[in-house]
Amino acid sequence: MNWQYYKVVKISLKKNIVGLEVEVEFASMYKGQPLFSDVDTFVREKLGLELWDIRRDYWKYEGNNYRTPLKGRIVFGDALYLRSIQSLEKWITSMDKQERVKKIHALLRVSIAYGLLDYALAIVKSSIFKEYSTKEDRQVFIHRINKSISKGFYPFKNGSKFLHRIFSAVANSFQPRSANSDRHLGFVKKSFWL
Repeated sequence: MNWQYYKVVKISLKKNIVGLEVEVEFASMYKGQPLFSDVDTFVREKLGLELWDIRRDYWKYEGNNYRTPLKGRIVFGDALYLRSIQSLEKWITSMDKQERVKKIHALLRVSIAYGLLDYALAIVKSSIFKEYSTKEDRQVFIHRINKSISKGFYPFKNGSKFLHRIFSAVANSFQPRSANSDRHLGFVKKSFWL
């Protein structure tokens, strides 16, 4: 790769990217591929993002017919990276006001889409959001966050360990024996506002 091109791409990404969902490997599958540790170091150091979640995929060795679905070896997955609240001010200093507002709003939308509602609310309550957004923007985002929080069916106030074990056992009985994975990144992946 041409190093000049690499520098331009890196600078452009660092300036414009609010978050990143990327496939990562924990075990070598291809010749010369970067593993999770390489990707994680690059994204943290060169793009200024922080790791928020990992959806993991496990593989099992064939030839054994286990009665219970064992986890297997973590092989690959998807990693979710976002900007930290502490780095927002430094990140947006080189942008004009309109671009700053767009970037902060984009980060909020991504956070809400992944169900990271505590993070979204922390952004809305931050001084950087108050400085660059209107009162109306704040109300819209708080409404969207609260609407997302209230979704779901929760018949038991504090959950039920007994029912959780039963439903988990039933769900696991339908999983293929050769692979196992987390369901998604974040709490719930939603498609609104993207």
